[in-house]
Amino acid sequence: MARKHHTAEQIIGKLRQAEVILGQGGDLEYALREIGVTKNTFYRWRKEYGGLKLDQARRMKDLEAENARLKRAVADLTVDNQILKEISKESSDLSEASVRGCHTRAAGAWLFGEASMPCAGTKPGRFEKACERPDDEETLTKDIIRLATKYGRYGYKRITALLRVEGWRVNHKRVERIWRQEA
Repeated sequence: MARKHHTAEQIIGKLRQAEVILGQGGDLEYALREIGVTKNTFYRWRKEYGGLKLDQARRMKDLEAENARLKRAVADLTVDNQILKEISKESSDLSEASVRGCHTRAAGAWLFGEASMPCAGTKPGRFEKACERPDDEETLTKDIIRLATKYGRYGYKRITALLRVEGWRVNHKRVERIWRQEA
């Protein structure tokens, strides 16, 4: 026989029905047959819901839902806190030179155009270089997509921390750039 799950309201209703039968002089076995449960289930229900009224059961259900929501919020905040601690701890280890140079060259090419002269004091070939992407860009992109799919509510900073846990030495700015490209 398949196990049937009852709501708190149904359980309280069945307990009330059993109390009426027992109050009218019926025996426990008859009451259990009428409400359709075993003796163990009856005693477990009576221990948990005995003396509750329907409005109290609804209030208890609302409180349990609120408790679950608050637990999720605390878990999210804990993860955020751990990620921020890890980011601040490793921020001194990050090498931003390759990303910064790439973006500087791209900004210079956009600002001055292809044929214009570079700023005074800079080398002539500085803005003519193409923006070079690292060799591991495709693998990193796949890992970012995999983690973003698995953890749908996370943003690029959390994904950066998860990548670092997996062994990537990656800057949050690089992850953000890839994140925006793939969006």
